[in-house]
Amino acid sequence: MSIDWFFPPSSGGSDDGFNDAGIETFTGARFDGLAREIIQNSLDAAVDDQTMVTVEFDFVEITRADFPGRESLLGAMERCRLESRDKKGKAFFENAVRELKKPKIPCLKISDSGTTGLRGDYKTRKGQWYAITKARGISEKSNETAGGSFGIGKNAPFAVSSLRTVFYSTHYTDDDGGAVYRAQGKSILKSHSMNDNEYTQATGFYGEVEGCLPIEDGIPDILRPQKPGCVVFIPGFVVEPQWQHKIMATVVSNFFCAIEWGKLQVLIQDEDENIEVVEKETLDRCFAKVEALQITPEKVKNSLYYYRAMKPPTSPKESQLKLLGHCKMWVHVGEGLPKQVALLRQTGMLITDDQKGLKRWVGRADFVGVFICDSEKGNSLLRDMENPQHNAFEPERAIPDQRDECKRALDELVTWVRESVDLLAKSEETEVTDIKELNDFFPDVDPPETIPGDEGERDIEGLPVYSPKPLKRSKPKADILDDEEGEEGGAGEEGGSGDGDGPGPGPGPGEGTGGTGTRTPLKSVELKNVRVVSDARKSRNKTVHFTPIKSGNIEIRLAIMGDDGRVDNIRLADADGIRDGAFFVTVQRNKRISLKATLDSPVSDSIAVRAFQEKEEGSGDEAATK
Repeated sequence: MSIDWFFPPSSGGSDDGFNDAGIETFTGARFDGLAREIIQNSLDAAVDDQTMVTVEFDFVEITRADFPGRESLLGAMERCRLESRDKKGKAFFENAVRELKKPKIPCLKISDSGTTGLRGDYKTRKGQWYAITKARGISEKSNETAGGSFGIGKNAPFAVSSLRTVFYSTHYTDDDGGAVYRAQGKSILKSHSMNDNEYTQATGFYGEVEGCLPIEDGIPDILRPQKPGCVVFIPGFVVEPQWQHKIMATVVSNFFCAIEWGKLQVLIQDEDENIEVVEKETLDRCFAKVEALQITPEKVKNSLYYYRAMKPPTSPKESQLKLLGHCKMWVHVGEGLPKQVALLRQTGMLITDDQKGLKRWVGRADFVGVFICDSEKGNSLLRDMENPQHNAFEPERAIPDQRDECKRALDELVTWVRESVDLLAKSEETEVTDIKELNDFFPDVDPPETIPGDEGERDIEGLPVYSPKPLKRSKPKADILDDEEGEEGGAGEEGGSGDGDGPGPGPGPGEGTGGTGTRTPLKSVELKNVRVVSDARKSRNKTVHFTPIKSGNIEIRLAIMGDDGRVDNIRLADADGIRDGAFFVTVQRNKRISLKATLDSPVSDSIAVRAFQEKEEGSGDEAATK
């Protein structure tokens, strides 16, 4: 039995170059991808729900003599270097040869415990061991809800190796109660010559040469697992400044829930043998450390908000959804929070906080939300929608006969999350000023029994009848544009409105249709402290609050702001006197305004308030606001 590196012959098959799409997927954020993929796999392989999984990242150095099959791998690297025709590949192999000739080679050893290990009979080409060492585009998981359905994550360790080489080993107990030990190396290089007439495949293996089989006896000490579980050994580890803290930042940002629940513990040992322990008792300190180091600051900061939102006194809202089953939603309201919702996997891993349909929250108080689906069926549907990077849910990725169900499940998720936020993160109404001239157009949902000083004629609903002084208005114009013929075009899309003292909507380019000639949009008017509040009894009734920063005559429109940035004007019902879908108001600088409107039909998207100066007749291009 011969133990060494072996690159199988291509046998007239394809010639594989240096570029590998699977590895390239992770090169942009290599440490983030490494930590997410490794820990996800370990959590999915947990022995049971009660056993905590421990994952250790240990920096080690080995001598040339301790590197399994070093001479053979060095020979393969040399042939790849000589035969490389592209600049990138040649530079890689030149560096790899230098690394293998050094007296000591830096390595990262990743081991887990509390897991089932990499099980399966490789001789039948099935199971987790075969999937991670030999299969491409195949994922073998312990259950239907486990993450990773593309088989791409196994490439993450290669992205942090200057040799594109990884050793795997496992230790577990088989069904007969016997101890199983297994190890194998894998190197992804490029096709290179074996002899004058034969070329190899790009991927080679360390183990039994005949059949490229794993080692089961005589496993080198550096690869042999000390506990039941799995070891991923990465020679030629790419050491970057603060690599250990980059891994820590990924751990706390993505697995804070699993750590808080006592499902996960992570240990990180750097080249100076300093050990960082990330566990429930140290999670706050680890958050503070990576936050102070400014490592992925926005992601860390938001995850800290999510982590705190799940802690008392905040309690979750729970519901049994039709497709997803039992789900939980935490909503924490507080000034300065980023108005984002984190979607987590059942194991406690963050998938995304940027899901389509949950990005815009106009008219909501500052908040953060955390969503988790607890049911097996629901998690199976969500798994089918995950993209290869495990950071978004996309129904189009499900198999064809499940896409419709997945789309409905995701719509169900988005609808329930938005309803939960609407219920728990309503904006507080501030002091408002009524504009009496508007009462005839926007009646109160609950009109007051008496209005001091109003004892004259009343309408059929018992409301005072007013005779407002007419405003001097410009001639009718099409969709907030100057009354001039123009070339095909439309109104520009406006910026969103938000809470606080910042400016309201602003002008921007957009899509639309119009007449012919030159069309000039009216100038937008900045608003501040904009809020749109829904009536709890009738969602189509909206109260719009804003404060203008200038006095004058302005034109107000409500619009739907889609996730894609599209702007659609909202049609108002029961609003006699509204011209061209817009309302014309005289406002005073810094005087709070409150308008009530009834929508023609319910809307689930964010509502924006858009304001434009009203151009008076004969005023030319001069502003009507001061």
